Amino acid sequence: MTLLILVIGVLISLVWHCTEEDGQRMESIRTVAGLLAILVSDAAIVFALIWGASRITGSDKSTVLVGLATAAFTAVSTVTTAYLGIKAVSNTAQLLARKNDANPPPPPAGPPGGGKNKDGKDGPGGPPESTSMTNEEWESIKKEMEGRGVDHSRIKDIEDSMRLR
Repeated sequence: MTLLILVIGVLISLVWHCTEEDGQRMESIRTVAGLLAILVSDAAIVFALIWGASRITGSDKSTVLVGLATAAFTAVSTVTTAYLGIKAVSNTAQLLARKNDANPPPPPAGPPGGGKNKDGKDGPGGPPESTSMTNEEWESIKKEMEGRGVDHSRIKDIEDSMRLR
């Protein structure tokens, strides 16, 4: 038991003193510590089974022993499977995060229908064709939007964005 406490203390100390540059080392220490925790909990369940089996008395000893063994097997397999499942998901998430950091998605090229992007370059559709509208057309669209209950601040935002082009 003393050796187990010593090993756990060393693992906690190593994790505590790892820096961000030691990410790989820290991850391997976490893996070993998690595996050690699972093995200790499985051993404790088996120990409880053995202790409980030694305390059984009476004529139906075999029936009770089967129930205890089944419960212990279920507990060991549940704990172990839960750890391995969580570890697999965690490893997959870290792998995907590293891939996304290494290959960030490209920035959008410009407005979908053409036009100028923020850098003043033509968008994917090339230079826009004539997209201007008359004031009368805009007033008609604005009245239709107001009739549909569109908020005045939203209409103002659209109007302002049209002036920027």
